[in-house]
Amino acid sequence: MADASILKHELADLVAKNFKDGILGNQYKLIQNLRSDDAWFIVVALKMFCNDTEQRFREIDEKHMKPYMDITAIPIYVELIKGSSLCVGSDKLTEACRGFMRNSYTNNILGCQKAMTVLIREFNRVKDVFQKIIELERGINILSGAGPEPAPPAYNI
Repeated sequence: MADASILKHELADLVAKNFKDGILGNQYKLIQNLRSDDAWFIVVALKMFCNDTEQRFREIDEKHMKPYMDITAIPIYVELIKGSSLCVGSDKLTEACRGFMRNSYTNNILGCQKAMTVLIREFNRVKDVFQKIIELERGINILSGAGPEPAPPAYNI
């Protein structure tokens, strides 16, 4: 089993690469600073972001994509995704949301369809990065004796 210092080095490399690639932005640095107060904060925050965003995409697909894309109903979901992506420092996902919104404001259906494809693709990229960060953070916390991973809060919204 790897020790915590090896995992910390892997995490630092992963985060640096994703800053360089533009997937992570400055807001993510602020989230990293909150780790000092709660070792599990990043794990819980990123899991909640991924779960909530997946739920929003499911709702878009189930309620507003069949038989056609309802571009008047989708923007509220995209605004929620954008707000969440801003909070976790996912700059490229935030920009993908802006791209959808620009097309929505002009009622550009084809542009919205293309932007939704970009938005989904970008979320999947971010989710893959966040899942790697979560696994490394978990390993670091376990090896450092941070205690058990807390369950994410259950919100009834």
